Amino acid sequence: MASPGDLSEERRVAREVVKKVNRIVSSSIGWQIDLREGENALPGAGRPQELINKDIDSCDLFLGVLWRRWGSSTGEYSSGFEEEFERAKQRHQKNQHPTMWLCFKEVEIEQKKDPGEQLKKVLAFYDTQVSSKEFLFKEFKNSEDWRDKLDEWLLRHVLNFSQETSQDEQFEANIEISSPAISNFSAIPNQTPSEVDSDAATTQLINLVTHVSHSLSSPKESNPLNRFEIARLCLFSKTLLSNQYYDDFLSNHEIHLLYQYRDQLEPTIEEILQFTRTLIDDDNNLKVGWYWLQGLDVTTLLFYLAQANNDSDLRIQAIKILEEAKVCLTIEPNNRLKIRNAVLVDKSVPVRIAWLSYLSSLGRLEDLPIVKSACNDEDLLISSAAESARICILLRHNLNEAVVELVENNLPITKLIVETIKKQSDFLSNAIMLKALSSQNPEIRLLILKELIGKNILTERQIDDLINDDSVLIKKICYEALLKMGRNISLDEIKKALGEDLIFHVGNSPLLEAYYRMLPVEKLLEEIYSPSIYAANAYKALATDHFETVSDRIRLDLEDDFSNLEMQIISKLEIQFKEILSLNEGEQVNQINELIESFKKTFRKYSKYEFIKAALSGIVLHGNAQDIRWGRKYLEESDKFIDFKLEAIKIVEIYGDESDAIILVNIAKNSYGDLSDLAAKVAVKLSPGIDGAAFDLINSESSNLIRIAMQSFEDRNGDEGEVFRALEPFLKKGNFYMHDQILKYFFKKFSFQELEEFLAKYLLEGQYYYHIVCWLDRILYAPPRYKQMYLQKLTHKLN
Repeated sequence: MASPGDLSEERRVAREVVKKVNRIVSSSIGWQIDLREGENALPGAGRPQELINKDIDSCDLFLGVLWRRWGSSTGEYSSGFEEEFERAKQRHQKNQHPTMWLCFKEVEIEQKKDPGEQLKKVLAFYDTQVSSKEFLFKEFKNSEDWRDKLDEWLLRHVLNFSQETSQDEQFEANIEISSPAISNFSAIPNQTPSEVDSDAATTQLINLVTHVSHSLSSPKESNPLNRFEIARLCLFSKTLLSNQYYDDFLSNHEIHLLYQYRDQLEPTIEEILQFTRTLIDDDNNLKVGWYWLQGLDVTTLLFYLAQANNDSDLRIQAIKILEEAKVCLTIEPNNRLKIRNAVLVDKSVPVRIAWLSYLSSLGRLEDLPIVKSACNDEDLLISSAAESARICILLRHNLNEAVVELVENNLPITKLIVETIKKQSDFLSNAIMLKALSSQNPEIRLLILKELIGKNILTERQIDDLINDDSVLIKKICYEALLKMGRNISLDEIKKALGEDLIFHVGNSPLLEAYYRMLPVEKLLEEIYSPSIYAANAYKALATDHFETVSDRIRLDLEDDFSNLEMQIISKLEIQFKEILSLNEGEQVNQINELIESFKKTFRKYSKYEFIKAALSGIVLHGNAQDIRWGRKYLEESDKFIDFKLEAIKIVEIYGDESDAIILVNIAKNSYGDLSDLAAKVAVKLSPGIDGAAFDLINSESSNLIRIAMQSFEDRNGDEGEVFRALEPFLKKGNFYMHDQILKYFFKKFSFQELEEFLAKYLLEGQYYYHIVCWLDRILYAPPRYKQMYLQKLTHKLN
C-alpha cells in the first residue's frame, strides 16, 4: 500500500480490514494477506526507499491511495508515491504482475478551486488515469466508506486469485495410489518407465509367477515354492493390497522372513514404498528394511508419504521422522507451499498439528507467514500450536525480539518455548534479560533470573528488588545469591520470608549451605554445639571451608562416633535449663529430663549421621591417603541413612584400590538410587575391564548397573575383541535392555564391515530377536542423517 502522509487513518483502517479478511481466508482456503506499507509520513524526511522498493518487486497487489498530498521528492522522482507507482507499473508491463489498484479519496470542491502545489500534482495524476484507463481506480468518501469498499474488494480479489492459481498449487495430500505403477517417482534415481518394466524386479516376478503357475498345473511334480519365493509372493500381494487398504503393512514375521533373503530380493518401486510405509509404522523397534532403501532419496520418500496417503497416523509418523532427523524441507519453495497447504487446509487436525510441531523445531523466518495464518484458525488446538510454533521460530532466529514479545504481550509459555530459550540463552542480551524480569509470567522470570545470576550480571540492589516477588522459588534464589555475595542475613529472616518447611523441602541445601558458609569460624563453632536442627549444616561449613582449622577435631569426632559432641550439646542444654532444674519442681524437671532424653535418642538415631556426612564431605575435599580408613569404616554402616555413605564412597574413590570393589559391588546390588549408582561407578573405576567389577554388575539384571558397566567398556580402548566375546552370549538371553546396551557398544566400537559380518552371522543362528536385527539394519543402512537420529534415540532410550 503506497500512500502519502495525509492518509494515516486510512492506513489504520486497511490494517484492520486485512486482519479481518485473513481470519476468513486463512482457515477456509489457506491464504494469507501480508500488508506492506511504504508511506511518506513525514514530508521532507529521509526514508528507507530501497527496502520499500524490495516490497514493490515482490508484491502480488499494488494499492495506491491518494487524497490531498502528493508527497516529497526522493531525488529521482517527485515523491515516494510516484517512485513506488512507476516501479510497480514497469513490473506489471513486463509480466502482468502485480495487480494494480488506485484509490482516490474525495476532495471538497472548494479546495479544488485553490488546490496548492501538492493537490495540483494529485489532480494531474488523477486526470492522467482517467484518460489512459490503464488501471482500475476507485473513489471513496471517508474512512468508513473506505472500510466497507476495501473489505469487499480484498475478499473478492483473494477468492478469485485463489481459484485461478489452485490448479498449480494443488496439494497432493489426498492422492490415492490406485495403480502399482509409480515408476517416475523422483525418489528413485535414474529410472524411466521403460527401464522399470524390464528391470531385475520385473524379471524376478515373472519367474515367480511362472513357477507358481507350473506348480498349480503340474501338482504331481515335486517342485514346491521355497521360503524365499513364498516371502516374495507375500510382498507382491501385500503391495497390491496396500493400494486398496492403505493401512495394510508387512507384519514383523513377513518383513523378517524377507530380510533373511535380502540379497536375493529385487523390489519394485511400489514395493520400496511398501517397505518405507512398514518402516514408518514401527513404534516397537522391530521392523527392518533400510537395506532396500540404500542409494534412494529417503527424504523425498518420507515427504511423499507424509502427503500422499490416507492414513493420518502414518503421515504423522513420517512427519515426526523428518522432524527428529532435523530435515529442513522449507528451504525449497515448492516444499514450503505444500507444507503451508497442509498446515492450513488439511482435513486431519492431528496432521496439521504435526506439521506445526515440525515448524516449531525446524521452521525458518520465511515460514512465519504459514504459522501466522494458522494462528487465526477457529480450532483452538491449531491456533495454540501455531502460536507456539511462531514463537519458537522467532526464538531460534531472532531471540531478543521474541523474548521482548513474550514479555510485553504476556504470551502463554509452553515447555517447548522454555526449552528453546534455555538452548539459546547465551545469545540473550543483558538489556533484554533485565527487561524480562518484569514479565508477568513467573516461569520466564525464574528462567531469566537463573541466567542473570549465573552470569553475575545482577547487582545486590537489583536482587533486593526481587526479594518480594510473588514466587517463593524466585525469593529463594535471590536469598541464595545475596548470601553468596556476602550479605549478612539472619536465618530468622529467611524463615519468615520462605517458611521453615520450604527451607527443608524445596531445594534446601543450596540456601542453607550459602547461609552457613557466610558465617565466621567462631559463629560456626558456636552453632555446632546448639541443639538446632541446622547444627550439622554449620559443621559442614567448617569441614569444607575451614578444614585446616578443625581437621583434628573432625577426625576425633569420627573416631568416637560423635559421642563427645553429643555430650557437649547435652551439657549446653542442661546449662540452659539449670535455673529451672535448681528449683527442683518435679513436673518441670521431669519435662526437661524427658526433653534431654528425647534429644539423645534423636541424635543417635538421626542427627549423628548428618554430622558424619558433614565430616566426610570435608575429608573428600581436603583429606589425605590415611583417611581411607574413614571411607572403609562407613561403607559398612547401616544403609538406613545413605547420604553419609555417599561421602564414604567418594573417599574410597580417591584413596581406595581394587580390593574395595567387592564391597562396592555388593552395595550397588543391594541399594538403589544415587547410592547404588555411585557405588557401581567407583567399583568399575577401581576394578576396570571385563575381568573386573563390570562383569559382576552386568550379571545383576539391574538396568542402571548394566548401563554403568557398559559405559565403563565404552570409555576404554584396546580390549574390544575381548569385550565382544564376553558380551555376545548375553544377546541370546531375554534381557532386552542388555541387548540394546550391547548394540550401543558395538555401534561405537566396530566398523561397518565388522557390524555387517556380525549381522550375517546372527541371522544364520535360526532363532533371533527381531529388535537386534532392526537396530543393526538402521545403523548399517540408514542414510547418515537418519542413522544419527536412531543413535540418539537409542541413547535416549537407554538413559
